[in-house]
Amino acid sequence: MLTDEDIKKIQTVIKEEIVGVKTDVALVRQDVAEVKSDISDLRELVQGLIVSCDSMAKAINDLKLEYTGIVHQLNRHDDMDKATR
Repeated sequence: MLTDEDIKKIQTVIKEEIVGVKTDVALVRQDVAEVKSDISDLRELVQGLIVSCDSMAKAINDLKLEYTGIVHQLNRHDDMDKATR
C-alpha cells in the first residue's frame, strides 16, 4: 500500500516532468515561429524571383520580335538589291 510520503514523492516527480514538458513545448513553439518567419521570407524572395523572371521573359520576347522585324527588313533589302542588279 502507498503511504502519504510515497504519494508526495510521486506527485513531486510528476510535477517535475510536467515542468520539463512545458519547457519543451515552449521551445518547440519558438522553433515553429522561427520556421514560419523563415518561410515567409522565402515566399517573398521567390515572388521577387518570379517577377524578375517574368520581366526577363518579356524582354526576351520583345527582342525576338525586334530581331524578326530586322531579319524581315534585311530580306526585303536583299530582294530589292537583287532586283536592281
